[in-house]
Amino acid sequence: MLAATFVAVRCLAWGQVGHDTTCKIAEKHLTKKVQEKISQVLDGKSIIYWSNWLDNASHQPEYAYASTWHYKNIDAGQAYEEVVPLETGDVVTALTEQVAKLKSHRLSHEEEALALKMVVHL
Repeated sequence: MLAATFVAVRCLAWGQVGHDTTCKIAEKHLTKKVQEKISQVLDGKSIIYWSNWLDNASHQPEYAYASTWHYKNIDAGQAYEEVVPLETGDVVTALTEQVAKLKSHRLSHEEEALALKMVVHL
């Protein structure tokens, strides 16, 4: 029984393997044109390379602002709209903002790469 509990808890973990697996599946569904654009933006590296990046980067001072971007806490019985937004953002607002940045086509190469890495991870 105890062993089953540890296995179940481990299966709930997202971690490196979860991010890598999700990106591998997503990558298989990208068109050739999109794959080429991603390769250009990420300097030849695939989305899988960057899939877990933000888990580590958000612990660095430069990217600490993204630490709350990994989740959205909603209590039982609450709707998303009822939850007071965090000043620092959450996964939903972060994704919305990063996708809007990418769609703007007004980013430098570095800004575009950062926004794409954020979207890939989140």
